[in-house]
Amino acid sequence: MPDVLAGMWKAFGQEAFAGGTGGFFSALRAEPSKYIMSRPTVRAWLERLRADGIKVLLVTNSHADYASFTATHALGPGWEEIFD
Repeated sequence: MPDVLAGMWKAFGQEAFAGGTGGFFSALRAEPSKYIMSRPTVRAWLERLRADGIKVLLVTNSHADYASFTATHALGPGWEEIFD
């Protein structure tokens, strides 16, 4: 089992995303729209919640660079401003 775990870390670890290695991350970076749906309606809903005084948080166990990449493609540039 340690070999499987080592393989998973090599394919999906932070270094794999930063280096664009491991198959998954290189494909994701090459064609993000193939894997990540743009969600302008979700962004608008989150902005309405925040405008109404509701605290909006983003909680993830992903590394910051991967989370930023996916959020930028899903919610658009400046997505950080939506969250408190």
